[in-house]
Amino acid sequence: MPLQIFNSETQLIPLLTLTDIEVFDKCKGFLAGTTNPLFLNFQKARADIVINLDNDRIDFPGEKLS
Repeated sequence: MPLQIFNSETQLIPLLTLTDIEVFDKCKGFLAGTTNPLFLNFQKARADIVINLDNDRIDFPGEKLS
C-alpha cells in the first residue's frame, strides 16, 4: 500500500495565495508553495522549514541554536 501523506487534515497546496490564508486554521499540516514573501511574517504559518529558491537558502525558523 502506498504511504498516504496528504489527506483532509494535511494538504498539498502547490500555489498558496493570500486569499487561501484560512488554510492555516483548517489543516494540521501542509506542504505549500508560494511566490509571496509575506507568508514568512504570518505567525499562523508555523513554518518548520522554508526553502527559498530565489537565494538558494534553507531556513528552519522555529529552531533555536544554542
